[in-house]
Amino acid sequence: MATATSNVAVNTDANGQVVSYTILDKATNQPALIMEPAEFEVFRNAPAGVQALMKSQSPQYSLDMGSVVIYGIAGNTDKATEAARAVVTSPEYWRDTALSLAGAVAVEATAAKAGANSSVVERGLGSTSGHEFAATVTEGGSGQALAGHGAMDGTSVALGTSQYVSPSGTWVVTPRPGITIADSTGRILENVTSVEHLENILSSGIGPNGQILAPRNFIDLAGYNVVAPGETGYNYTLLNPSFQNKPLNIFSKSTTTNMPTQLSNFLEPNMGCVFWAACTQALPFIPTR
Repeated sequence: MATATSNVAVNTDANGQVVSYTILDKATNQPALIMEPAEFEVFRNAPAGVQALMKSQSPQYSLDMGSVVIYGIAGNTDKATEAARAVVTSPEYWRDTALSLAGAVAVEATAAKAGANSSVVERGLGSTSGHEFAATVTEGGSGQALAGHGAMDGTSVALGTSQYVSPSGTWVVTPRPGITIADSTGRILENVTSVEHLENILSSGIGPNGQILAPRNFIDLAGYNVVAPGETGYNYTLLNPSFQNKPLNIFSKSTTTNMPTQLSNFLEPNMGCVFWAACTQALPFIPTR
């Protein structure tokens, strides 16, 4: 039996016990996904960006991938592992992964254009290998930011390699998991020098270069994450500033890459505060070569 409440239908058995919840699409009132009670409890308390990921009209493996993220946030490793197993045993997932090889050819062409050895990643800040792919490069920046497009790689999530431990003396600041951010938000993060500086910007509404923050900037920066030395964070992947033909505007002192590179590959001890000026959205897979 299903009883609709707002955009959620409660499904019960013959004894009136709740067995699952159906999330309804607000526009069509049609089912978007079904969750068991424990999963729904985590879902309704999850960040909006993660909820959006789960509710998106995506292949089933993508929804299962969203479950990996949600259960990971909640600390429910058993359920996260179960969802991850559903991803890696999905024929549709491996079919789409195989199709992504076509995209990999384009990425290889990007590496050749940059004239860089994509198999070698230098730790630390300062790489400009992705600068030439940006829409514009403006002089300036804090020199403490990783800039470009960014994502949570679904393959690494499914295989359990999606986290890192921040080195001693290094703090990593990122937008909350599962969201896309505006180009202007990334440019704010490229000029922030500390968590205190970021807090002052959010409280005053004035950006680091004197600009007035837009409503979208506040939304993007709400609930930002700080991973302190010794703590575990999501090992996001940094992509070049024109990934999927969407060129970004960056600052000259920001660190960029011409090939997909995980966050942990840049980190080393005593870097101070490092800012992730990129999205944290979840993608099913990312061409790595």
